[in-house]
Amino acid sequence: MPWTKVDADEPWKAAGAEALDKRTLADWIDKTSASALCKSALHTMMTADNGVVPEWQSYLGNLAMVKGGGLEKYWTESEVYRCKGGNQQLATKLMTAIGPARVLLRTPVRAIKVGEKVTAPGTPTKSTKPAQPDKPAAGSGSN
Repeated sequence: MPWTKVDADEPWKAAGAEALDKRTLADWIDKTSASALCKSALHTMMTADNGVVPEWQSYLGNLAMVKGGGLEKYWTESEVYRCKGGNQQLATKLMTAIGPARVLLRTPVRAIKVGEKVTAPGTPTKSTKPAQPDKPAAGSGSN
């Protein structure tokens, strides 16, 4: 099983990572031995779950996502937990906790460098905690 050989935290280090990343999820679905109805259902589910058609999704990205979600648990537990009051309350409470002055709305982040600055148009600010190290974008050729 290919997902067992993918490190969820560093999928780009997997054997054949470049080929897995260039392969689309649609290609994988279409080449399975499943029925046409099952393939159609997979396309629909993965579009709904990930917000983009499988033709634009990286196979490697999906392998890492499933691995990071606990393999079987990804399929059985990913969507069983809900936030009473909706997910938006997470963002609202985070903003309350860190202070609204530290939250920039409608401001695209241009770069994040560990221990340096979060760069947004005209408003660089010193980070208080380092972000994750720069990593290649999953699906760099497919998404």
